[in-house]
Amino acid sequence: MDKQFAIAFLSVVPVRANASHSSEMVSQVLFGETMQVLEQEDHWLRVKTFFDDYEGWIDEKQVKFLDNHLFDKLNQHTQFLTLDVNTLALKGAHKEPVYLCAGSLLPFFEDGKCSLDEEQYQIISSNVMMPSADDFAGDVEEISKRFLNVPYLWGGRTHFGIDCSGFTQMVFKILGKKIKRDASQQAEQGTLVNFLTEAKAGDLAFLITMKEESPMWVSC
Repeated sequence: MDKQFAIAFLSVVPVRANASHSSEMVSQVLFGETMQVLEQEDHWLRVKTFFDDYEGWIDEKQVKFLDNHLFDKLNQHTQFLTLDVNTLALKGAHKEPVYLCAGSLLPFFEDGKCSLDEEQYQIISSNVMMPSADDFAGDVEEISKRFLNVPYLWGGRTHFGIDCSGFTQMVFKILGKKIKRDASQQAEQGTLVNFLTEAKAGDLAFLITMKEESPMWVSC
C-alpha cells in the first residue's frame, strides 16, 4: 500500500519534534484521527494531521496506512466521538480491550460498533455523540468542567495529561469546532473582541507581547 495517509489505531500516539523516542512530545494523536504522511525516515513518519494540520514525527508501528479512497471517505463527513474520560472498546472476535480517551473518533460508527482497517470495535458506552456547536455557549462550561483536576502535560490532549492549548482544542473539538493546536496559532483565528464586557462563554484570551503588554480576546 502507498504510504501517503494513515490513521491512529492506538488510544494515544505521541507526536514528537524529531524522529526519536527521546525527542520532545509536541502533541498527541487520538484513536481514529487521520494524517497525511509527508516523509519517512527509517521507521519514523513525519505527518500532518487532518484535524488541525499539525506536523511532527510518529512511530510507524503506531498507525495503520490508508489508501486514498478510504482516507477521503473518512474525512468527508463528521464522525461520532467518545465523550467519556475512558471508553471501553472490544476489538475483533477475541474482544481485546482498548480504552479510548474523550474526543476519540469512531470511524463508520453504527449500532454501537465502529470499524478500522477491516477490524471491528464494539463500543461499551452509550456516551457517544456527534459533535455539535448548536448551543456552543451553553455547552462549553459543562464540557470544560469535565477536564477539572487533569494534570498538566506538555503536548497532551487527554484526561491523563493535557496542556493549555490542548485543553481548549479538545473542548472545542467535542463541541464541533476546529481550532489549531498551539496557542500562537489559535490566537490568529476567530474574531477580535474589542472590550472585555463583550466576551462570551467560550471566548479565548491570549496574552501577547508587544510594545505595550495587553490581553487580546479572540472569539473562536
